[in-house]
Amino acid sequence: VLEINYKPIFEIDVFPAIKEKFVQDTFILIWGLNIERVRYELPGRIFHELMPSFIRKMMASFYTRPIAADMLSRLSIQKSSDTIFDPACGSGTILSSAYKIKKELYVLEKKAGNPHKRMAEEEIYGVDIMPFAVHLTSANIAAMDPSITISRTQIIEGDSLGLDEG
Repeated sequence: VLEINYKPIFEIDVFPAIKEKFVQDTFILIWGLNIERVRYELPGRIFHELMPSFIRKMMASFYTRPIAADMLSRLSIQKSSDTIFDPACGSGTILSSAYKIKKELYVLEKKAGNPHKRMAEEEIYGVDIMPFAVHLTSANIAAMDPSITISRTQIIEGDSLGLDEG
């Protein structure tokens, strides 16, 4: 965490402004939550619920239910190396679900090693018009295996209706 320092997200040097005791206490609290055991992508649900309804309507922002995302992922992903693209990814519910299915298939295919870095950096793509959603999706994908440092994700801010090929 100290190495990355979140500069790409916040564009400021974050850690010098935070007392070390606060970081340690926060880490202990988060570690105690056993987030790796949480079945569904909670930050997205919280993000959606906290967004004022008029903004949700204006942005056509609708939270994808985790069960629907799981069904879609299971129906559309055939092998662990499949590339995934969500043109309106929001907080990343579909992409998080796709990641989990790809990981399951990776194990079933009896492949060696850890695919996290490759999947997060090269095989999962998303676009959203809201900057916070882009950051949240990137965090959700990175959190799929917090023991592995990734350099980037392929989640971008923009209007997917205006994207050109390539």
